[in-house]
Amino acid sequence: MFLRYLNEKEQKYFLELAYLIANCDNDFIDEEKIMIEQYRDEMMLSELEYKIQGKDLDEIVDFFKNASDIKKNYIIFEALGIIYSDNKFADEEKEVLNRLKAAFKINDKKIDVMVKKLLELKKIYNDLMKIFDETEAENI
Repeated sequence: MFLRYLNEKEQKYFLELAYLIANCDNDFIDEEKIMIEQYRDEMMLSELEYKIQGKDLDEIVDFFKNASDIKKNYIIFEALGIIYSDNKFADEEKEVLNRLKAAFKINDKKIDVMVKKLLELKKIYNDLMKIFDETEAENI
């Protein structure tokens, strides 16, 4: 959604972050794979154009520390998207989020609002998909 506002290098680092989040609980599930593919599509970065390097969280945080506040908000919001893609919030994901919050100086209240809006968007998207699916639309 907001990844198009990042420059190419920032997009690559975000992709590294998304991959790190998706794998940090050692459970890289289909929903997370789909989210990463959606991120790649949005950024127009196919696997041929950019292969995950396996950057660690310290390197990613260090790279983004000088980003503008609005870009940090975009990064956190999009990171929340992959964190909540499987409707679970693993301890390892909490650790990553806490590191990002501290490094980006984003408070819990703002995170709570972002999560609420993310879940609302997710519901709207799912409702629309039901409408678009003709067999489901008949039941609405």
